[in-house]
Amino acid sequence: MFKDSEGRLDCEPDAAPPPTFEWSKVTGNNQGDIKHGGRYKLFSNGTLMIANVTQNDEGQYSCKATNFLDTDSATAEASVLGK
Repeated sequence: MFKDSEGRLDCEPDAAPPPTFEWSKVTGNNQGDIKHGGRYKLFSNGTLMIANVTQNDEGQYSCKATNFLDTDSATAEASVLGK
C-alpha cells in the first residue's frame, strides 16, 4: 500500500456458498475487529479498502470467511510505502 492513497487487501477463499467476511488487525497480542465506516470499506467479495493510508495501517491483517458449512481464515502482512 502507498501512503496517502487507497489501499486494498483481498480475501479470496475457495468457498461455496459464498461466505461472509470479517477483517481484523493484529497489534502485539491483541486483535481488533475492523468495521465498515470511516476510512474502512468492506466489500461483499471479501476485499477491505482503506482510504488515505497512513503508516499506522502497516501490520498484520486477518480475514475470516464463514458460511453455514465452515469457517476459514488467513493472515497477511501489509507494508506502507512512501509516495
